[in-house]
Amino acid sequence: MTKAPSLPLEAARELAPLIRASADEIDAARELPRPLFNALADAGMFHLAVPRAIGGSELDFPTYVQVIEEIGKADASTGWAANQGATFGTFAARMAPDVARAIWIDTPRSVVANTPGATAQAVVVPGGYRVTGRQGFSTGCRHASWIAAHAQVIENGEVRLRDGKPEARYLLVPVAQAELLDTWHVRGMRGTGTHHFAVNDVFVPAERTVLAAGAPLVSGGARYKIPLTLAFAGGDAAVALGLARSCLNAFFELAASKTPRYQGLHWLGLTIDDARL
Repeated sequence: MTKAPSLPLEAARELAPLIRASADEIDAARELPRPLFNALADAGMFHLAVPRAIGGSELDFPTYVQVIEEIGKADASTGWAANQGATFGTFAARMAPDVARAIWIDTPRSVVANTPGATAQAVVVPGGYRVTGRQGFSTGCRHASWIAAHAQVIENGEVRLRDGKPEARYLLVPVAQAELLDTWHVRGMRGTGTHHFAVNDVFVPAERTVLAAGAPLVSGGARYKIPLTLAFAGGDAAVALGLARSCLNAFFELAASKTPRYQGLHWLGLTIDDARL
């Protein structure tokens, strides 16, 4: 009999032993090992916030942060990577359903890696944009199927304005059309694989782009009323809480099993005060 799929919170707890067992490899490789990434993807961890209508979980936010906290308890880098990939999935609710499904659902184990700053340029051309730029802090880009270049829109040689402000868009590029740059050489959170990438004059059709802020909702419900910055921050905070809980648990375990430094001095006829002398 085929085992029924686990609920997301149960799935996160079931993944915890594999995540903990992979900790040294995560740190050494500066990214999630492929078997671990595959296990997370197969459990739906990168599609937690993708609309249910196109095949995602559309998980409510309170449960979502619990799931990310559970992953963060096992390994902070893994929790961070899961939150970055999953939270960007909320943009699937702001794109045409057939396009969003092709990006997030139809490609096995698909995840979109993003970048925070709109430092690229997207030049308006017939049918879409041509995007160019070198962009940083793209968590999990080596495991991504798609790269979300973040660009200001250039039209007729000038920055296009929207509501009086420069228009910024995410333009989704197949990972094969981006150059992944080995730049993530850090001490903490090494396993997030937050490298740079570069795109050079890549054509992106208009339907595979989305406004970085203010894009209208196409599908999904209350989950997508949460501002993107809050959604990212809530998941990141959950990782920190999970890490803090693991630190406390490790402390309690050590405190319960540790032999006090001066225990047994009475066998030598000494007291604690004698030892201090």
